Amino acid sequence: MTVNSGAEPSSPTEAESRARKARSEARLAAAGISVPDHLPWIGAGDDIKLRTPTEAAQRAYALFLTAMRADALLSDAEIPAEEMRERFPQGFAAFSPIEAAFFAAAEPEKQTLINSLWRYESLAALQWALGWAEELPWPTTICDLNTVITTMMDADPDPDERIATAALRPAAEILDALDLHFRLHWATRHAGLEGRPNPADLDGGVIMERHYALNWLITFMGADWDDVPTHT
Repeated sequence: MTVNSGAEPSSPTEAESRARKARSEARLAAAGISVPDHLPWIGAGDDIKLRTPTEAAQRAYALFLTAMRADALLSDAEIPAEEMRERFPQGFAAFSPIEAAFFAAAEPEKQTLINSLWRYESLAALQWALGWAEELPWPTTICDLNTVITTMMDADPDPDERIATAALRPAAEILDALDLHFRLHWATRHAGLEGRPNPADLDGGVIMERHYALNWLITFMGADWDDVPTHT
C-alpha cells in the first residue's frame, strides 16, 4: 500500500490506485459506511506480484481440507486424515506449517478449530479470484457453505487438472476487491474499538478472512500464508 500524499498523481500507476480508492469510498458511502480519507490506497497492477494460478489453486485445496476437518471435529464426525489425504493429496502438499500441525494434532484446541472453520471464508475469496465462483457477495453474512464445499468436491475436472489449468481474474479486479475489503475491515475494526455494532450489518469475520486471502494473493509484505498481515 502507498500512503496518500494529497498531491497530484506522480504516475499513471498512482492515478489508477487513487481512482480505485475513490470507487471503494463511493461504494461504502452509498452503503452508509464512513471511512477516513487518509487511509492509504492499494498499489496498482504494476506494483503487485500476484501469486501464480497454480499456487492459488493449491492453497484453495489446503484451505478446504483445513476448514472441512474443523467442521467435522466440531460436529463430532471426524473424517480420518488418511481418507482426506487419499482424496485430496494436492491440499496436503500445500499445507502451511500451522495447517500441517493442525492435522497432526489428535485433539486440536477449541479455538484452533474455530479459527480453522473460518477458513471457509478465505477459501470463498480464492474461489472467486480463480473464477470458480461468479461473485464475492457483500459481506453481511457467511458464505454459502454448500456451494463452497460442492465446488471443491466436484470431480470434473479432477483436482490435478483444475490446478494445472487454473487462471486468476485480472489483477485489476483482484485489487478492486482488496481495496474495498481493506476499507471494510477498517470500518469493522474501528466499530469494535469504540464498542459499536458493525456498520451496515457487516460481518467482521467474513471481511477479515477475505482481506487475509487477498493480501496473500498479492504477496503483501512477502508473507507466507501463516504470517499474512491485515493492517488497517
